[in-house]
Amino acid sequence: VGAQVRVFFEDGKPALLAQIDAEFAKVANEKPPKPSRGVPPSGDKEEGEGDEEVGKSDPGGSVGLADLVPRVDIGGKVKGGLIKELGDKNWKVRGEALQKVSDMIAEAKFIESGLADLPGALKARLTDSNKNLVVTVLTILSNIATAMGPPVAKYLRTWGPAVLNVLGDSKPQQRVAATSCLNSFYKEIGLLPFFEIEIVSGALATESPNLRASLLEWVEEKLEGVAEGKLAGSEFQSILVPYLNCLEDRSADVRKKSQAMLGLMIQHAGIRPVTKAAEKLANLTLKQSVMAMIEKWRQTSRGGDKKKKETAPSAPAKSASQSSVGKSKSVASGKKKGAGSVKAAAGA
Repeated sequence: VGAQVRVFFEDGKPALLAQIDAEFAKVANEKPPKPSRGVPPSGDKEEGEGDEEVGKSDPGGSVGLADLVPRVDIGGKVKGGLIKELGDKNWKVRGEALQKVSDMIAEAKFIESGLADLPGALKARLTDSNKNLVVTVLTILSNIATAMGPPVAKYLRTWGPAVLNVLGDSKPQQRVAATSCLNSFYKEIGLLPFFEIEIVSGALATESPNLRASLLEWVEEKLEGVAEGKLAGSEFQSILVPYLNCLEDRSADVRKKSQAMLGLMIQHAGIRPVTKAAEKLANLTLKQSVMAMIEKWRQTSRGGDKKKKETAPSAPAKSASQSSVGKSKSVASGKKKGAGSVKAAAGA
């Protein structure tokens, strides 16, 4: 929640903000401790029985920081005049209108999900002829995602495809801004919504190698942070065929990036779904090549598992000297017992 809390201090001095950022950085990777007080989700459990449940999300009673902060309805401030200015023929007027939107969001800090006619007007500006204004729009969308939180997922279908298209721009500045915008959305809604509405699969099927390469790199980075099995659903599998087509892409950069993440895709989707998707490929040569890559990964994976078993520590075997000592002790013990039996017989 560091980013959300920081919003309340943005009017402070730079030295104070730097100190706050430093403190947040110290605990950035730490998980909050489980609550030690309070009533467990189920009140009829015996003592100690619900300890593991404490700290888990309780839909009925848990409240997050996003639910506590006051939110501003900026949709009521979006007037027809502003929308008209956003579509004006003069780029300076469009730029001034975008600045008004940016200031509106910055002033509100936390906003409600209603945006009136603003989503469509901002979408149109993502294809603006003035590239600088496109970067401004991407920054605004990033700020909207942060200010709105998870409800911003409802606008992914409106803005997502246009944002992904900017990844295919020839200018690095545009691609960096688009990546930053995607990261802001990912931080609030995760990766699954990008697959559910199939904007990723659609982008991978485009003719732009820059778009495919940049998007593959972004997806790989996000998949590395997702626990295995979390995305193994029909929504995730919708990108398999477009992804497999990239394995033998005409662009060397696309081929390199797609082949590098094959193992990651198999880990999340499963070897069977990936193989079935490969069988659906229309090009026979491509199908044979992809199937060979999958089989190579399978063999390499089996070899790695076998090597792990072979190198696993086993119980230490007894040495020859220890074995001989044990046998001699056993023989001596047997002789001693035999002598005792003879003496007992003689006494009788």
